[in-house]
Amino acid sequence: MKPCKKVSYQTEYLAINAILKIRLYSSRQIKPIRAYLCECGSWHLTSKRLTEETQDTIKNLNKQLSELKAQHGDLKRKYLLKIQNHSKELNKQTEIIKKNELITKKDKTIKMLRETISKLITKLNQLEK
Repeated sequence: MKPCKKVSYQTEYLAINAILKIRLYSSRQIKPIRAYLCECGSWHLTSKRLTEETQDTIKNLNKQLSELKAQHGDLKRKYLLKIQNHSKELNKQTEIIKKNELITKKDKTIKMLRETISKLITKLNQLEK
């Protein structure tokens, strides 16, 4: 982007502040009434009013922006609900895994006890003979 030859301001705030100072302290005949963002990326001042067409365009864009913000809020809420549900599902799966590990340990203990009992029965049978 090529820089403009007009006075540039980095932010809208600085441009509006400059308008206020000019309107209060300047003896100029024509004073700026608004700031605008230029193609160069800087803010400039102008004394020209917006046309009705431009004002209508701005109103329409602001309406669209409001609608998009509402849609964004809805999507964000849905996303957070999905994350919560996913988290609950992960917690359930973690619980199932832990229970399966416990069952596996108990199965091993039962198998070991059965083997021990079997050996004891064998020894008892031998002693009875």
